[in-house]
Amino acid sequence: MFRTSLAELTADPAALTGRVLVDFDHTLFGGNSTELFIAHSRPRFLVACADVLIRRCAPWRLTGVRKWFRLRDYVFCRILFWLLPANLARWQYLGRSLFDQGVNHELETLLATTPRDKLAILTFGMAPIVEPMLRGSRWDGVLLLATPHRADAAHFAKGKLEMARHAFGDESLSSCMLITDSEDDLDLLAEVGYPVLINPIHSLDL
Repeated sequence: MFRTSLAELTADPAALTGRVLVDFDHTLFGGNSTELFIAHSRPRFLVACADVLIRRCAPWRLTGVRKWFRLRDYVFCRILFWLLPANLARWQYLGRSLFDQGVNHELETLLATTPRDKLAILTFGMAPIVEPMLRGSRWDGVLLLATPHRADAAHFAKGKLEMARHAFGDESLSSCMLITDSEDDLDLLAEVGYPVLINPIHSLDL
């Protein structure tokens, strides 16, 4: 049975002795990292035009990729990295500022005594976007399982269960905890020993 609030975890300290897997968007961070990067990219007019052409008009569903919207956003961000590289440089400090504003302080407090080598962040956000957000924070250097700068189409059809199995090899997930807001992670929630499905957090005007 899934726990549905972070408060329930404090009554079960044994749950925090294994590896703790934390979803990023709307769980550790109150927002969508990919959408925030796009929203803060400049010049706005050029980014908006590219958004319409690439994300809104292109027939991504026809690619046959099960999670086609992940592939769509990845391709769009890769184009922004190439077309407007100054935005990736800006993001090195802007992303950290946004993370500070939107971090889930309740979750940070709960995991404050968890050893860093027992923590892992799982996300389908892109590593070049998420890594700068974590830099200098308590999460800097924690194992990050994210979409790499270069990824093939097969990556976007996977769920977080496959990501975890690939990263941890034969390590049993039965002693792990997963904290996530997303029902897309039901496959991994069903495998870990301590599944935590919480309501998403939403930050104001990031």
